[in-house]
This record gives sequence, C-alpha cells and structure tokens, in this order.
Amino acid sequence: MTNIEKRVPCPYTPPNGEPCMTTAPVISGPLMDICLAVNRAVRTPDGDTAFCILAAAATRDILLTKGWNADVLRVEAAVFPANTIHCVILGGDGDGTRRPAAEPGRWRGHLVAIAERRWLLDPTLDQTGLAQPMVIEVLDWWFAGKRPIFVPINGGEVRYKAFPGRGGFKSAPHFRPCWRREIVDTVVNQLGCNRLDAGFPAGHH
Repeated sequence: MTNIEKRVPCPYTPPNGEPCMTTAPVISGPLMDICLAVNRAVRTPDGDTAFCILAAAATRDILLTKGWNADVLRVEAAVFPANTIHCVILGGDGDGTRRPAAEPGRWRGHLVAIAERRWLLDPTLDQTGLAQPMVIEVLDWWFAGKRPIFVPINGGEVRYKAFPGRGGFKSAPHFRPCWRREIVDTVVNQLGCNRLDAGFPAGHH
C-alpha cells in the first residue's frame, strides 16, 4: 500500500526558463482498457485501491503477455485540485531529509507501469480521491527524473516525476509473482486481444 501525503505544494520552476511540459491523458483504447481492468481487479469491496506495487506489476505482466515492451517505474504523482492550496502526493521524496518509516503494510513510493518507454499507466491514481486511473504519453527526457510532466484534469492537474533506478519495491510481498498471477490471467482472458488486434492507443487528444 502507498502512503498518501497532503501538503502545500512547492511551486515548480523549470530550469533555464524552459516552459512546463504538459500532456493530455489517453481517454480510451487498449492501454486504458488494461489500466481500468487492473484497477477493478485490485479494488477491495470498500473501494480501496492503494496497492500500487501489485497493480503496476500486474499491468506490466499483462502488457508483456500481449506483446508490448513493458516495465515498472517508481514515480511521484501529485494531484493538484482546483481552488485549494493543498495537493495530494503519492510517492513523494519530501524535502530531502530522512523521514520516518512508513506505516506497517505501506510504502512511501508510488509505482506505475511503462509501455514501450512511451506510455505511463497508473491504475491506482484514484486512491487520491481526486483523479481517475490514468494513461499518458511521456517523452524520453522525462525518464531522467530531472523535470516533471503535467497532465490537465477536470478541476486541476496531475504532476508526474520519474525516480529512475529506485528498486525498493522489489522486496515487497506484493511484488512477488504469486500475488498477481490470478489478476494477470483474469485480465488477459477478459480483454481477449493481443497488441496486433488492439493497435495503438486511441483517444489521445
């Protein structure tokens, strides 16, 4: 499970006066179908989806099964609602000082799946209560982790920052294949198509 932080956001200032980079969310297509199917599969009866390690690993395995090149990546996802000074952050690094350990059963990171080093799939973003599961297109420079990318949503925006080379999630129980095998099999059978049938993501406006 992911630790959720609520704090006043620090303004992001792009280096060298460069503009902030934005991308529109993918609203339909095979990648969004996978993202939503995994979200449904990990959701508890009371609606909890704070299982980003399980969900991202399952999403990666589904993508691989369907013929996509895929991996997982630790990120920060910060959701900025409109008309408030607070944001909700998943996987933030704080201010650089040592922080206390996460609560039992939780993790201070946030994990997403990456397809073809181009598409970010975040099936558990809705745990913030402010945004829905998300698929976006990212550019190659973003993976270095030096600059975030912003995604407009109704009433606000989401900021994603990459943390390359972070692998603390690999020791978590939810990263073990036995935890996600049933989810992967269920979603693959449910969607019933491979990448050649599905084609490129649709709904990217």
